Amino acid sequence: MKWASKLTDEELTELYKLFMCNDDKFVDLNITRYDDDIFLEGHIRIPESDEDYADEDGMCEVDEDYVVTDFYAKARYHSGNVNKEYRSYMYKKFGYKYAKDYLFSC
Repeated sequence: MKWASKLTDEELTELYKLFMCNDDKFVDLNITRYDDDIFLEGHIRIPESDEDYADEDGMCEVDEDYVVTDFYAKARYHSGNVNKEYRSYMYKKFGYKYAKDYLFSC
């Protein structure tokens, strides 16, 4: 990986939080780096209307995991497609060279 491997743990945490919905609460995050991808395995608290699952604050803690590569971020459980947010973040971080690599290598 040329680009994603340059991100610090703090930047990956910021990115993870960017993928969350407005009402979600960050709990924790474990970052595991491999040669071809980075695993972001964490927990978030989400609003829950079902009393069987909600705690006293009306929230439920769930696993929220992602796998990121240079140009893709894939949600492993609950969230939808976060590639737009991911690429936007990466473009802001690395600029034109990142965009050029994406356009000509995909």
